[in-house]
Amino acid sequence: MRVNRKLIKLNIHNMDTITKDHLEEVFGKVKDKYNENKSCKYINLFQDEEGSLDEEFIKTILVKSFQEMKENSKISFLFKLSSLAYNAPTNIKEYIELNCPYESCKTSNYEKIRRNHINSFLNKKKYCGFKIEDYKTKYPNYDKNSEEFEELINDIKCEVDKINSFMKEIFSYNFISSKYRHKLLYDMGVDVCPYCNRQYINSYIYDDDERTTADLDHFYPQKTSAFLGLSLYNFVPSCQICNSRMKSSYFPNIINPIERGYEEEVRFEINIDENDIDIKSIIGESDKFNLKIKINEK
Repeated sequence: MRVNRKLIKLNIHNMDTITKDHLEEVFGKVKDKYNENKSCKYINLFQDEEGSLDEEFIKTILVKSFQEMKENSKISFLFKLSSLAYNAPTNIKEYIELNCPYESCKTSNYEKIRRNHINSFLNKKKYCGFKIEDYKTKYPNYDKNSEEFEELINDIKCEVDKINSFMKEIFSYNFISSKYRHKLLYDMGVDVCPYCNRQYINSYIYDDDERTTADLDHFYPQKTSAFLGLSLYNFVPSCQICNSRMKSSYFPNIINPIERGYEEEVRFEINIDENDIDIKSIIGESDKFNLKIKINEK
């Protein structure tokens, strides 16, 4: 049994108000945590050329869209670094399947794929002391040797994990109280999970507080992109099943349902075993089904 659903774009009308509330909730806490960690070697990401706190850097991460974030050279560096480490083609066949949905692009040369992945990271400024040329020098045959390429990526991951550990402390999700999380989800006004367009999300008032049944999903996982731990545009209201089962730690070519719709490009396919049909699976109260994203070729 198969059920096809569109992945929908969220339509949040009161984003200006939500943005203001979000800055009031977390901006001061991020600044305080910055002041506690000034001795860390990664702190220069938060500073301007004069060594003072770059408040615009923090605000851009907290409340701007991904596109606007990537116009900032330091934030763009963090996005590219995350992709470099966690979207690496260590398994070439799997990488091609994920990144090349069309048959015409599945014949790429393996060495070229590895080179393109490494050379896609071009940082004119040496943020956090990171320089891709250092790794290319250490592993000169990374493009020809799969084991050497994997060692290079693992070395990069070690450094990225340290940066993520630091960022997770600065942009700590713990800064968000349970009451504010419910208020944020309530204010977004989402009434159906945008991933599956299937499971309803209910909002209600309890003891004069706004409440909701939604999970608050981190679109880019904190494990790979900890700097987005408090990013408003990284928060997606979702049902519990999609939040816990659909996504992996990282996946390429991500489309954010807050920023754009999937329209007819992508459909969400729910496969239920006809020999084990459970009414709870159909209404979203059981996980006895498989979820698959299908990309329509043009």
